[in-house]
Amino acid sequence: MKLIIWIMLITLPASNSLAQIPEMVDGWPYKTWNSYWAVYSIPKFSLGNSEALPAITFGSCAAHEFDRFRLDGSFFPGWPFVEDTLLFGFPNVLADIDHDGIEEVVVTAFRRSYDNHFVRSELYIFDEDGSVFPGFPLFLNRCPTPNVADFDNDGEYDIMIVDYDNDTIFMVDRFGNIMPGWPVYLPGQLMSTVGSAGAVGDLDLDGYLEYIVKGRKEIYAYRYDGTIQDGFPIGIIDTAYFFNYWWSPNLADMDGDGYLEILISAHTRIDRYYIDSYVAIYEHNGTIKENWPLMLPNSYVWQIPTPADINNDGQMEIGFSAYEWLYFVDINGQNLPGWPAMTTYPDGSPRGISSELIIVDLNGDGYSEIFGDYNAIHADSMGEDSTWYWGHGYLYAHNYLGQELAGYPLIVEGDCFSRPPSFARDPVSHELYMGLYTEISVGLEPEPEIDTGYVEIYIFPDTTGPTDQWPMLSHDNLMTKNYNFVDLARVGIDREEILPTSCLLKQNYPNPFNNSTRIEFVLPKSQYVNLSVYDILGRRVSVPVDGLLSSGTHGVTIDQAGLSTGVYFYSLTSGRTEITRKMVLLR
Repeated sequence: MKLIIWIMLITLPASNSLAQIPEMVDGWPYKTWNSYWAVYSIPKFSLGNSEALPAITFGSCAAHEFDRFRLDGSFFPGWPFVEDTLLFGFPNVLADIDHDGIEEVVVTAFRRSYDNHFVRSELYIFDEDGSVFPGFPLFLNRCPTPNVADFDNDGEYDIMIVDYDNDTIFMVDRFGNIMPGWPVYLPGQLMSTVGSAGAVGDLDLDGYLEYIVKGRKEIYAYRYDGTIQDGFPIGIIDTAYFFNYWWSPNLADMDGDGYLEILISAHTRIDRYYIDSYVAIYEHNGTIKENWPLMLPNSYVWQIPTPADINNDGQMEIGFSAYEWLYFVDINGQNLPGWPAMTTYPDGSPRGISSELIIVDLNGDGYSEIFGDYNAIHADSMGEDSTWYWGHGYLYAHNYLGQELAGYPLIVEGDCFSRPPSFARDPVSHELYMGLYTEISVGLEPEPEIDTGYVEIYIFPDTTGPTDQWPMLSHDNLMTKNYNFVDLARVGIDREEILPTSCLLKQNYPNPFNNSTRIEFVLPKSQYVNLSVYDILGRRVSVPVDGLLSSGTHGVTIDQAGLSTGVYFYSLTSGRTEITRKMVLLR
């Protein structure tokens, strides 16, 4: 049976938004083995121009199968990977581990015994032909999706893993070796998540990435060598609260100062009932930002706040759902025009949005469309012995003014679907694709019974928006959770340079140095910049750069032969942005 997304045409108003209704791609859906908990199973896109791309990767929770599809629904050679007691239960990560121009798949699987008892987690790296990388799988205890990035600046990807049963964080290289300084232990602190346990970003702008991971009541930040970042851990504002269970922090430069802020939500709870929530923005150094937290009494914030400039005013905003209300607020916590907006079932009754928001510019006008999802459940009776069932999955869509797009919410002709769906743009046509997994169940308790599961791929046929939109959870293939992330490990790939959304100043190299050193910086657009060097007393000693430069990466080698041994600072200034780093001159 072919599953489709259907629309209630009778109530559909005439609107340009009609062009933004997704259509099933030819060759889909793909019927999987019986599965359950589709909310954890998200197809991931790898779109490009080489022979092995575009590709779609997917593994479902009880299907014992991991797949690599072509866009027409056929398998690549060597796929699928099938093993009877492996359950691929979390989103996979795509990264070009071996620098051959094609992303490999990094994924956590659950090993179950033949009588269906949990044994352990296993971490796999699959090559494009379906073979497993040397050194893998790694045998773990119970782990969510890993994070992948070049933490130690050696040009190779590192894999960050959280084992929440053992309260352990550790980093491994592409061969499965545990890196120096790891593991780190946090007894009683770590929680399971739907996606990755942490976020990735350079908090102190020293040129090295930090790993930001959420505990129950604290947020930790670790350097590449396993040491704790200054100013961390961040504590909860009130011991009655605990951080959001489902999602890891988001990172973004909210105020344009060049430093990342940390976005988080938290709740109180009595028994199984949520009472109050708040959302908060923390500075890169762990202090809470002025005017925050934003308190939401008698509300439950479903997700971590999602950052974006939805109204194209050059300022960042954050969005989140609290029960049936969808909010977008500015850097001061003030509602944007048109917000909050209510999200409802097609019959008008209120309903919230479950997972992190998906923000894209469908038509290339510079203004964002906002997508969210909800999977409904219902009982067959009001008694204590009632059986719970999935109802329908709903995909919501609003414009930047909080107005629901015509034809939405879309209703999945199935019982539930993966959340959030994955989104990706074709780098040539700019058309937007959406991937989701749907299932038809016959009961939820004591354990879901599944009739059928499907992988479904859709296209928004009239989309013309830009390809360089930020890597939010739905298409953040490295699971960085970082709005401003720049993947410096993507060497040898024939693609356009990935630019940050704000200026990036790298640490000089070498440091310390004797006479000369090199400084590099990245500009998101053509702009006037000044790069100056100062001594420890704040006196300017040189101006290596002063003028209009194009977007992209720039570098300058400076010769300080006439200066004495000591500490110096170099500062990059452009508009409102000023970033300063320290360097040491040794004779």
